[in-house]
This record gives sequence, C-alpha cells and structure tokens, in this order.
Amino acid sequence: MAGAIVVSLMPIIVKTRMGGTIDVETAMSALFAIGIAAGSITAAVISHGRVTLILVPIAGLVMSLVLFDLTAATAGLDIATMEISLQQFITDPRGIHIALAVTAFAFAGGVFVVPVFSAVQLWAVEDKRARIIAGVNILNSLFIVGGT
Repeated sequence: MAGAIVVSLMPIIVKTRMGGTIDVETAMSALFAIGIAAGSITAAVISHGRVTLILVPIAGLVMSLVLFDLTAATAGLDIATMEISLQQFITDPRGIHIALAVTAFAFAGGVFVVPVFSAVQLWAVEDKRARIIAGVNILNSLFIVGGT
C-alpha cells in the first residue's frame, strides 16, 4: 500500500511542485523499479535461502523514516511555475534529495516484501497455500485501493 501511494503521488509532486517534465517522471519511476529490484536481491542474499523475518521491521522502519523525510523535503515547495528538464532536476539539490529518497524507500520496500511473501508461501499449509496467497493478494489490493 505504501509503495502504491508513493508511486501514485510521485508524478504529481514531481510535476506540480518541482515542474518536472515527463522525462523526470519516467526517471523517478525507473529509480523506484531499480530500488525495488535491488532491495529484493539484497533480501535474498542476506537470507541465504532461509526464511527469516528479521529484516522486515528494520525495512519497515526505514520506509517510515524515508516517508517522513520525503514529506519534509516536499512540503515547503511552492507550485511550480515552469517546467524543468531531467538534467535540471538531477542537478538541483532538492531533486537529488527526492530521487534518493524515492530510491531508498523502494529499496526498503523490496527488503520488506521478499521475506514476508516467502514466509507466507513456506508457512501456509500445502493444500490451502493457493487460497492463502490469493487471500493475501486480495487484502493487499484492498489496502492499495484504500490507500490511493
């Protein structure tokens, strides 16, 4: 849910507050995807093939702190009066801050999700596993829709 909210608000903030063009929005989406992938790989490497939830509260805390940071970084921005290019965005300290924060949030999200879904799949009773995973996906969808 938190990832869906960030992904849905990111283009609005980038465009209306920073004046970012579609190139900036695309780059931010790419950074989000790269962050999720890197976090997922990191979680897999750290767990060494075992299902452990030790990373989940740490990743959740990091996601929360990054969201507070993103809020502080974007709350004081006025409505953009002109468009800025990707080059201008990545040379602006605020743009770099926002880009790094979105990437860090996505990274922590990848670290959070991989162990949780691994645990659900492993700990679910085999004859009910598909229904349990479907139930988890339905709950996730409801939270995503409710959050956005």
